[in-house]
Amino acid sequence: WSSDVCSSDLAWDTVADRLAALILHPDQTLTDDDRSKRAVAGHLSFRSIRRLIDASDVFTVLREPRSRILSHQLFWSVLPEFVADEYGEYQVHRTAFDGLKRFLTDPTAAHQADNLHVRMLADLDIDPTRPLAPSEHADAAAAALDTLGQLGCTTVVEAPTFWRDIATFIGLGGDEVRENVDR
Repeated sequence: WSSDVCSSDLAWDTVADRLAALILHPDQTLTDDDRSKRAVAGHLSFRSIRRLIDASDVFTVLREPRSRILSHQLFWSVLPEFVADEYGEYQVHRTAFDGLKRFLTDPTAAHQADNLHVRMLADLDIDPTRPLAPSEHADAAAAALDTLGQLGCTTVVEAPTFWRDIATFIGLGGDEVRENVDR
């Protein structure tokens, strides 16, 4: 998980140690051993990915946008209380506890609900404390598409070619499997 889609004023220093160990903070120093010597999985922004591995060695899996936002809100809304507390002062995820409408409309949750894929892929400084303004949509989308063009493989969970795309990228053959289909 990377924290660079959120600003430093979002109290990352209050996050529980167990959770903080899973977060790649923008100020964290990395060694050569941290780069490209192992598989890296998680919800990482492009800025974090670039610090860990060459972009051409990355495959990313996206979701159909409506499915992604529903899944994301559901993930946050069923988070056990003891885990929610580990986020310290960063409690934006609690907006999901009050339903989809609040999650989508609460400005404090903008960086979680307002097209998280674009925010994580665009190599732009986007204010995480407010929704993207309509005037920012085109530039943010163009930056995200540019990033996708730099990655080794991009696929969509709901695409009929999902498994074939990944298998081809990692050099494996095999039968296609359809799981977690929402339509």
